Amino acid sequence: MKLDGGIFWGSLLVIIGILVILRYTLHLNISIFRIVIAIIFIYLGISLIVGQVGARSGSNIIFSEGTIKPGVLEKEYNIVFGRGYIDLTGIAQSELEKSIKIATVFANTTLKIDPNMPIEIDIDCAFGNTIMPDGTSVSFGDRIYRTPSISSSQSYLKIKADTVFGVLEIIQ
Repeated sequence: MKLDGGIFWGSLLVIIGILVILRYTLHLNISIFRIVIAIIFIYLGISLIVGQVGARSGSNIIFSEGTIKPGVLEKEYNIVFGRGYIDLTGIAQSELEKSIKIATVFANTTLKIDPNMPIEIDIDCAFGNTIMPDGTSVSFGDRIYRTPSISSSQSYLKIKADTVFGVLEIIQ
């Protein structure tokens, strides 16, 4: 048995539409928000029982666990409601001129970097924790971390790391 996310989200939108029509034409006092949240929880529960919850693509881990070790960098990496390990130690020198984004939302992410690579990480954390290789951490706010090998005269990899209600640990 396979649960298709497209069918679920399409059905959810139809149900929301029906509830809105019922609420405003028949003046029924129903809480649309509570019903939608309940339907989402039912879908997630059924998906867990059937074993279909979670999505993992090349640069996204959602409701799942996985490892991402890119040869060629994508523009964005997202770890949402899961656990992810991103290994950037094997990227080529030609990739150092790129700018990427890593988002950790209600998740736990480990980002492995090479200290010999010139990398600048612009960290933005809200209600979470981002731990840098030098032992410092950010729980709320922003900070910029640079590897020891970075210099202004050379190109470097720019990483925008957003952590919301999660943990991002940067290791070398």
